[in-house]
Order: sequence, then C-alpha cells, then structure tokens
Amino acid sequence: MNKKNILILILLITPVLMMAQFKVDLSLNPGITKTTSDGFSGPGDNKLGFSFQGGFDANYMFSEKVGIGTGVYYTYSESKWKYPVSMDQSSNAISIPLNLIYRFNSSIIEMLLGAVVNISLNEKVASSSGSKYEYKSFYTSLKLGCFYKFNDKLKLGIIADAGISPYFEITPVNAVPEYAAPVEKLLLQSLGIRINYTLFGK
Repeated sequence: MNKKNILILILLITPVLMMAQFKVDLSLNPGITKTTSDGFSGPGDNKLGFSFQGGFDANYMFSEKVGIGTGVYYTYSESKWKYPVSMDQSSNAISIPLNLIYRFNSSIIEMLLGAVVNISLNEKVASSSGSKYEYKSFYTSLKLGCFYKFNDKLKLGIIADAGISPYFEITPVNAVPEYAAPVEKLLLQSLGIRINYTLFGK
C-alpha cells in the first residue's frame, strides 16, 4: 500500500473515529436466580436464589444511537433445587458478553441485547451414591437489558439473563442401562438490577 492510499484511508477513517464514543463502566448487578431443567419428565420444584455480578463494561458507540460492548464480570449464582433431587449449590464463573447497544432519541433510555460466554470456576466433577454431578467448563446465555441514564456518569437498569446451555449436569448411575433415568441438565435464569458508573469516556 503506497503513501497516497494510506493517506486516503486515514481521511476516511478519521471522521468515523471522531463520531465514535468509547467508555469504560464499573458495573454491579444484584438479583435473583432460578434453576430450570430439561432432563427429568416432571416439572421439578425449586426456589429462588441470590445472584450477584460485578465487573467492568467497555462500550464503543459508532453513532449517537448504535454501539457494541463487551466486558468481564465475576458471576455468583445460588441454586436451590428440591425435587426430583434435593440440592443446594452455588455457581461461580467469569462472564464475557458481546452486546449490541441501542439508544433512543433522548439518549436517556438505552437497550442492550447480548450473548454471554460463562467460564466456570467450580470443581469439574462431584459424585454421590446413585448420581454423578458435573459442572460444565463453560456455558452460554442470552442477556436483555433496559437502562435509564441519570447523568454522564450514572445509569440504572433492569437486566435479564437466560441460560441456553447447561451449567450443571446430573447423570443417574444405574446397573441396568436401559432403565437409567435421563441426564438432568440444569440452566440458570436470572433477573436483577444493574448499576453502572462511568470511569472513563462518556
């Protein structure tokens, strides 16, 4: 690539970079979580648990309305399952999202839609009589959020996270394979309040 082409490329890219807005936020997200299952034939019985997510967001706005974002968070979730198995457990993960951001005309209301990869920090395998328990090394989820921007630094929102791949599996151990119960695959669903405070950018 000669100098003339490089100069033309710089002239084309510069206006886009000037219009773009980059910022880094501190993010805190307390909420509630519920475990669902797609393994057992029965409906199951579980209670709501506590969830917490904290970390950093990095957003890049291509214009006043549209942008993309990513980040890194520590995610803690409780699971309280009563039937068909009795189990209280917790899940710890590092979560990395890829978000699409849309701001309305006022720029006060912001919508977020994202896909998340969660890297498990739990022990890989545990077992008990009659069953084998296994934490998956990673699991995926979808995220949807709506935020209200109070000022250039602070915004508050509601965010929902729906598991699309299991974070935990229960495999019943049966001496007669043809009578073995199906593998229990547990998904995490959460709903919480997110507080974002801008550390850099706007």
